Amino acid sequence: MTRFLLVRHAVTAATNSTLIGRLPGFSLSPRGVEQAAHVAAYVRRFQAEMVLSSPLERAAETAIHIAQACGVKVETDRSFDECDFGRWTGMTFSALALDPDWKLYNSRRSFSSAPGGESLQDVQYRAIRRLNQLDREHSGKTVAVVTHADVIRSILTYVAGVPIDLYIRFAIDPASVSIVGFGGDYPVLEGVNLTVPTCES
Repeated sequence: MTRFLLVRHAVTAATNSTLIGRLPGFSLSPRGVEQAAHVAAYVRRFQAEMVLSSPLERAAETAIHIAQACGVKVETDRSFDECDFGRWTGMTFSALALDPDWKLYNSRRSFSSAPGGESLQDVQYRAIRRLNQLDREHSGKTVAVVTHADVIRSILTYVAGVPIDLYIRFAIDPASVSIVGFGGDYPVLEGVNLTVPTCES
């Protein structure tokens, strides 16, 4: 069975206030750098043989810490890019809270999508397709994937066999690790939102 360590990137200065989406230029904050170092030490225990990363800075910077701890190189993989939030990208969460479409989007992800962006089903499709491909190509290995909260939630709903509308029930904290296994008759959920005590945010 191929084990995937799904790592949410560490924090930026805007993590809790703004829907950054795919905007460039958001690097880890000093706290985020600390988180990245701690999660890297945690991932090293699993002896990851590959480290893949979303192309966005906050994920790539987190992945570099993990790759260095594991003695491998980071490979950028756009299949694990952040969800495209369309015209909502860059808006504050306080402003989004006033938008009824935003409320619908978060309560009914099965039939809604970001305006000018993509749906969570789109995200799930590209992420799961890539994990299945990686399982075929690297069967039996341990692969760390540094990505974003909604990408991880989309994978976990698939693996757990629950409706995508329930995605928000999976807490995915910054610098956390969730673990899934592929390669048997069905995927296996091994751990969700595992965090290193010193990485609390």
